[in-house]
Amino acid sequence: MERCASNTSTFSFSQDICRICHCEGDAETPLIAPCYCAGSLRYVHQSCLQQWIKSSDTKTCELCKFNFIMHSKIKPFNKWEKLDMSGMERRKIACSVTFHVVAITCVVWSLYVLIERTTEEVQEGSLEWPFWTKLIVVAIGFTGGLVFMYVQCKMYVQLCKRWRAFNRVIYVQNAPEKGFCLECEDPEPHLTKPQHSSQKDQRSQGPQPETHVQH
Repeated sequence: MERCASNTSTFSFSQDICRICHCEGDAETPLIAPCYCAGSLRYVHQSCLQQWIKSSDTKTCELCKFNFIMHSKIKPFNKWEKLDMSGMERRKIACSVTFHVVAITCVVWSLYVLIERTTEEVQEGSLEWPFWTKLIVVAIGFTGGLVFMYVQCKMYVQLCKRWRAFNRVIYVQNAPEKGFCLECEDPEPHLTKPQHSSQKDQRSQGPQPETHVQH
């Protein structure tokens, strides 16, 4: 970055540079114009824009609000990179996973003990609690465990989607020229004009006299 800054400082302000890293384009990293921003904000490196799209998780220019024209593909799983997260996010995820594992273990163990004791009492023929009472307790515990797992799994699904989006390769195309579609809507409008003019000529001339052929 320092090398690019020192190089760009020696050139005039009219030189095209990347609006993210402020470096010039070359044969290996050419500049593209992905949106309708003008001036020094028009050009950007493909790699710089890819990194910005990944980090911001958006597909629209923040200045001109143009939707980038792009296509993407996911890397092979063995080439996935670690998701960039802050220390606070890592601690939250670690605490959540630990609490989730402990909670699931407690719920499963409680259900196992309750079912085991109920089975023993049924075999001995001495039920301390009615059967339906124990069944309701088991159902409540199982439902609570499922709700808790659903809430936690939603967070894990969002995290997996974020990780997947981080490991996709995005290729952004240049924005089309303004007015291109307007010029292409009616490429040959003059073809319909002669028909109208010929009809007007026929109306102005009036009916033509009939010619009789003598035999």
